Amino acid sequence: MRIRRLQLRNIRQHADLDLTLAPGLTVVRGPNESGKTTLQRAIELALTRRVTSGSQDLDAIRTWGLTDEERPWVRLEFEQEYDDEVRPGSVEKAFRGQKGTVRLEHDGEVVTDPALADQVLAELSGIPSEAFFRSTASVRHHELDGLARDEAALRDRLQASISGADRGTSRARRKLERAIFELNTKGDKNPGRIKVVEATLATEGAAARNGEVALAQLEREGWRLDLAPLRYLSHFITPPSSPIRFTARFFLAPVPAGQALRHFREEASEAFWIDPREGSRRFRQGEMPMAEPADCGLAYLSQFESLGELWGAHADGRHKFHGILDRI
Repeated sequence: MRIRRLQLRNIRQHADLDLTLAPGLTVVRGPNESGKTTLQRAIELALTRRVTSGSQDLDAIRTWGLTDEERPWVRLEFEQEYDDEVRPGSVEKAFRGQKGTVRLEHDGEVVTDPALADQVLAELSGIPSEAFFRSTASVRHHELDGLARDEAALRDRLQASISGADRGTSRARRKLERAIFELNTKGDKNPGRIKVVEATLATEGAAARNGEVALAQLEREGWRLDLAPLRYLSHFITPPSSPIRFTARFFLAPVPAGQALRHFREEASEAFWIDPREGSRRFRQGEMPMAEPADCGLAYLSQFESLGELWGAHADGRHKFHGILDRI
């Protein structure tokens, strides 16, 4: 990562600073207490400090004479070098305790979750913490004595202390850590996949328990489901070529007087009443597509002149036709 621009507000001597860094080595010089170290501290905060932190040291670095609403703010514009290109990015942090905000833009993505933003920044910079920053990326005066006085030597010193691995391995490691984070994160704004599944299971489990409670209530009140009036109509099993296989049994049932009927729309995109003969005719003429159980069922029902005749034909309790090509 190479920082191109540094902006900060309300941090020690710098109430409002906008600094563009040189493409090569940038040297900041000035008298004591002019704010040189503050620039380093601002970069450190932008790369490693959680914006929701309530640490007292953030109050200590605020510019004097500010109101309670004026809090430290840092923005970095940077470039990230990949094998075949250089991609720009930026990170903006407003340190306001629990109300702190972050906006990280890189590689076409925008991250506003504080924990995720800090993880991505650590992956991009190779600096996981403030302590690591101070022991590696931050080179103190006495360390310069052992370095050749040129940009290449200094860059190699920093790269060696930060990288620790070849670029390909580091990229694979970053992708793996990002995938694990997205899997396990528990935040409400950006729930991980495990949390989403757990929430779905909890919802479905509650619905199932509610259904069981309702059935238990019916049992306590003495309700019984009378299956005696049912008469076996047909049995179908989907063919081996079907991507989803299931077995289905169909029954005839008399409708009690005064019983209101409704379509079962939970598993159907469309539902309507139709005479068996008319439905079979539409299917044969290509006006209405049907699955095999439906078209066979309507063709079978259309041969009866009345419901009484149909009912009598099934008095033996055996199914009269089936669509079993291969048992599951």
